[in-house]
Amino acid sequence: MAKKGGADPAKVREALRGGFAESRILELHGQRMVERDFVTKGRSVTHLKDLDNTLDAADRLGLVAMPFSAATADLFRGLLANAGDLDHSGLLVELERRNGIKN
Repeated sequence: MAKKGGADPAKVREALRGGFAESRILELHGQRMVERDFVTKGRSVTHLKDLDNTLDAADRLGLVAMPFSAATADLFRGLLANAGDLDHSGLLVELERRNGIKN
């Protein structure tokens, strides 16, 4: 969204740091996204396996709505199909693809 809107992703990340959004994820994965360093440190295929296990367990428990897990699994499926097993910060690549954003 930052890139499409013309903002510098590095400056957006910096603006988020120090507030309630501050986290180890923003620190590490946010930097990887800014630098576009998607060399695998955490495999997307493993992340998808964990999401699928979550969705299977929810189904066995009779839960019918796990929208965020389902949407994230769908994004990882797209990433794996279109860009391969990148680091999970590479989910940005799939979001860009789906929104027609060229890097």
